[in-house]
Amino acid sequence: MSTHERTIIRAAIIAAATVTAAAGAGVLLAPSASASMSDTPDLPPALVSDCGGPYAVEPPSLTLTCADGNNMIIDITWQLWSGAHALGYGTQHRNDCTPSCAAGRFIDSPAVLMLDDPRPFADAPGNYFARVTVFGAQGVHSYPTE
Repeated sequence: MSTHERTIIRAAIIAAATVTAAAGAGVLLAPSASASMSDTPDLPPALVSDCGGPYAVEPPSLTLTCADGNNMIIDITWQLWSGAHALGYGTQHRNDCTPSCAAGRFIDSPAVLMLDDPRPFADAPGNYFARVTVFGAQGVHSYPTE
């Protein structure tokens, strides 16, 4: 990984942590924090689904565009996972769709992701994250997880 890529990842982690703190999570985590740490110890960890698949804690990848699979985060390393937020970094694997998505090529770039907006399951105990926000080479974008 280049120095530039490491700088992007560090800046995105700091930005995501700042957003988390501003939203009332309470703590800022350095990039070296452990995923076992929790910003909400009284809440059980929320789960996330990858395009309607099984719900999980700390999945190794997440597809951002379920309809076509042209944008995903792979090789995720989680820094924080709690009942309110999850924060990690990985590689954004995105189709540039040039000249079309069918003829496009996939480009990999470093990205940081934050899961939030926990919601209760309708028919089971517990919560799931309803939104993923990606801080990457294309800027900051949010996607629904459901």
